[in-house]
Formats: sequence, structure tokens, C-alpha cells
Amino acid sequence: MEDLAIVWLRRDLRLYDHKPFNFSLKHKSFLPVFIFDSTILERFSNPHDRRLTFLANALCLMMNKLEVLVLYGDPVKIIPKLNDITNATKIYAGKDFEPDSIERDSKIAKATQNLELLDDHIILNPEDVKKDDGNPFKVFTPFSKVWRKKAAEISHDNYEVDTSKALKNLKDIKEKLRDAGIKVVNTKSTKSMLDDIGYKEFDETIWLPEKGRERLHEWCDNRINDYKNTRDFMGIDGTSRLSPYIRFGVISIRECYNLASNHHGAGSETWINELIWREFYIAVLYHFPQSQNLELQEQYRGIPWNHNQKHIEAWMEGKTGYPIVDAAMRQLKEVGWMHNRCRMITASFFCKHLFADWRIGEEYFAQYLMDYEAASNIGGWQWSSSTGTDAQPYFRIFNPFLQSMKFDEKGDYLRTYLPELRNYKGQNIHDPQKDGLMNKYYPMIVNHDTARKDAIEKFKEHKG
Repeated sequence: MEDLAIVWLRRDLRLYDHKPFNFSLKHKSFLPVFIFDSTILERFSNPHDRRLTFLANALCLMMNKLEVLVLYGDPVKIIPKLNDITNATKIYAGKDFEPDSIERDSKIAKATQNLELLDDHIILNPEDVKKDDGNPFKVFTPFSKVWRKKAAEISHDNYEVDTSKALKNLKDIKEKLRDAGIKVVNTKSTKSMLDDIGYKEFDETIWLPEKGRERLHEWCDNRINDYKNTRDFMGIDGTSRLSPYIRFGVISIRECYNLASNHHGAGSETWINELIWREFYIAVLYHFPQSQNLELQEQYRGIPWNHNQKHIEAWMEGKTGYPIVDAAMRQLKEVGWMHNRCRMITASFFCKHLFADWRIGEEYFAQYLMDYEAASNIGGWQWSSSTGTDAQPYFRIFNPFLQSMKFDEKGDYLRTYLPELRNYKGQNIHDPQKDGLMNKYYPMIVNHDTARKDAIEKFKEHKG
């Protein structure tokens, strides 16, 4: 085909402010393609994984304006074959900075010789935010200072999208792909798409792609200024809950930054700081790919973690006997999301109270979080286990009771996710040991004081 560009959609399922789409306008026509990556989906075997419904819904939303070629399989095999079939001039895609993705893209670039990767789901490339000596940062505060300075020096333009150049008839391309043994997915509806790849449609009422941009504008127009004061209280709607929309690129990270930057208060500055934390963790994993599976701090590698399966299962099921931990774990399963304060509490409890391997907890979160990004999840878990970059000291161990009383004083969050305690009105809802609640709730699987002492001793012993 004459001067055709392939736009390979990945973390950018939107039709506005989109670099790959924008770059494709230099060509006579473009072909949008999305691949349900079988090498990734093998890790997520739950047939009702609600993230797949979100993805399919987002694709259907896009297909109201243009036809997207949806395929299933290994992109390392599919993209070169599609490139050959279409004789594409160029392949555009948003750059991904995770180790496995870098390896995948390297293979495809070598096979096709025309793949161009564009920074589209971050504000600044990790290579552009380094120390004066050229080394990457391992501490957030100096990283954020350089990041803010550089972000202020460049414009964050809106990259126009024009769907009129999209190919209108993909019948011949689909037939050639099928002849080559590549699975072409039925895109008639969300259900048909998911059925075709072995998943089931989730009855989603919370995370709707069409609501992402609306929620972003509502957040920036009405509530961002209060963020610094409300963000830690899990019983109120004090956070943006935009992370799933950012993760899948349903909303533009540039628009998020630009809208927030229009405000100049403590709330917007604190929220921008969270966007920077995301890019910090992306940069850390990019520069230190070994941290995907190993503790970034070498002194903490080989820690003899406990492997008490009953404790781990109680944590997963939200039955530890610590209401704040249990409520958070139930929220994760029910909503596919967890308040950030609760992510810290539950991860700290897992790694310090249970002294369980952070990798197990990280993998469990990966199975349920709508906003799962490897860099942020791994970074957060290593922070909580005191083994990663800029981590909390090993002797800093959250007291779940105090955290609960401070950030959910009235127990609203607990009652929302713990039906066992929903009708309980007393202040002792935070601590089941008091006021006879032990008869109504699960026994604590570990004692806070004992577990805290044991964890500190084990860290000391390992350090020598």
C-alpha cells in the first residue's frame, strides 16, 4: 500500500492528544492496530479480569470513529507479518520503558526496520532526568526537582488527531492475516471481542472509558485544590481515581499535567507530585531493570522471608483480624482499586507483620489492580518492604490500629467493605480486641507488638 503508516495502539486508547496518531498524519493513510498480547495475558488467567472489559470497551469507543484492526497473539510475530502484508512505510507506537517491553520492541525494530517509538504516556523520558554527572536518580526528592525544572522549560503541546486518513476497508488485510495463521478478533461488541480471546465480559459500572476525561475535568475544576488535605482519608472521595484511565491512556498524561498546572495551590502541586512519583518509578525500573525481580538495595537481597501460607491467604482474603487491612484487601477485589494510604498499610503489614516476601504481594496486587503498572507496583512494594529506592527505614512499621483511627476516624471505610462490622457503632471498630468484638470478627493472625519486634530483629540480623 502506498505510504501507509501503522499506528500500534498500546497504552494510548484515545482519539485526542496522541503522538502516534499525530505522526501518522504525515503519511497518505494509516492503519490503527491493537494486539491482545498473549504473552502478557498468560500471566492473567482470571477469565473475568475486569481490565480486559475496560480495554474492549475503550476499543469499541474508538471504533465509533474509525476501524481498529484487533488481533490476538505475540506482537513479535504479528507486527513484522502485518508490516510485510501492508508494505507499511512506518510503524508508530508509544514507547514503553519496562524491561520486557524494551526487549519485545527491540526484536520488532530489528525485524521491521521502520518502527518509531514516541514518548506518549509520560511527560519526560527517563534519559532526560538525570544527575549532573549523567547517573540516574535513586532518591525521589532530587529527581522531582530536576523533573519540575525540565517540565517547566518545555511546551506540552496537544498532538492533533485526524481520523479521516484511517483505512476504511480492512477486509483484504484481515484475510491475508488469517491465511498467515494470525487470529483476527471479532470486534462487533465488547462481549464478542472477549469471547474471541477466551475472557468473559465483566458487568462493569465503575471504570468506564467514556467517563475518564469527564472525571479528569471535574477533578481539576472542582476538587484538586483540596487534594493535599483529603488524599489520606480513605473514607471520603478525596482522590482523583484517575490512575486506571492514565494507565490505559484513555486520558492524556499531558492534559493531566497541563490542567493541574493551571492551578497554583498546594492541592494541585501535591497531585502533580503523584504524577512525578509515577515517572520516578518508571525511570528507576528503566535504569535498574534487575529491580523487577530483585531488591534494588543489594544489602537486602536474600532475606529469609517467612512462607506461612495460612497467613498469606488470610491477607489475600481480607481475614487477618486487622479491620483496616481486611477492608483494603476486600476493596481491591470488589473495586479493582485500593486507596493509596491503604496500599501502604497492607503492603507494610504483609512485609513487616507477616514478614512475607514482597514479590508475592506485588504479584497479587498485579492480578487485581485496574491501574497496575509494573514500575509503580514494584516500586511501591519495595518501598514498603524497605528494600527499594528511597524506601522507608526497616524499623518504620505502620501500626494498623493507629492508621485506621487517624485516617478513618468514624470507621466509614471499614463499614463499607466489612459487612461483619457494618452495624457496629463504637469507636473500637478499629481494634477487634476491645469491646468484645473478638466474637464478631476474625482473630488477629499475628500480634502487632510481637510481629514488629520480630521484623526489626530479622532485618538487623540480615544486615549484620
